[in-house]
Amino acid sequence: MTHHTYSHIAENNKEAERIFNKAGMRLLNSNFWCKVFDNAAPCRLFNKNGNEVNRLIKKNDFFRLGYKIDEVTNPEVFEWVSVENIESYTDSSLEMELFTVIVKPAPYPFVEGESNKEHFSRTDVNTALSIKRESGKVTIELHKSMTPLSSSEGRSKAGAHRKLPVYTVPAKTWEKIIAELFS
Repeated sequence: MTHHTYSHIAENNKEAERIFNKAGMRLLNSNFWCKVFDNAAPCRLFNKNGNEVNRLIKKNDFFRLGYKIDEVTNPEVFEWVSVENIESYTDSSLEMELFTVIVKPAPYPFVEGESNKEHFSRTDVNTALSIKRESGKVTIELHKSMTPLSSSEGRSKAGAHRKLPVYTVPAKTWEKIIAELFS
């Protein structure tokens, strides 16, 4: 598991709220996630029905990293990412807010049948990026984890199929994330 944390002390609570809200909106932008995955090309966002959309991400959306020449004839060649969850929590008595987006690599999501999706769901490689505000302190945390198959799920059967990419977070990428969220 990869874990990174960075905190920023704002001049006051109002400034911390502004930073928190701005960073939260950036987490909902698919192009921001291209930076997380160190992909230079703009992302294209698709809803769960496979329609390209121009909006902020929502749970069950997919975004595609990069461009390929043969996108019309072979869309499966892209790397796809699914939005697994978006969580928000506020406790005004503690002056605390938390916002988290969880994504993971996915197979080409718009294919008939479940054979392709089945192998990818057996191993979860999750990326969770959280922003937390506690009074005048704003903290971002990045968690990347891989949950291996349990022995009862049959490692050899899943291992025979295409493997999921395992993303690491280079120091330069983490620095870009911090700069983007706190700018």
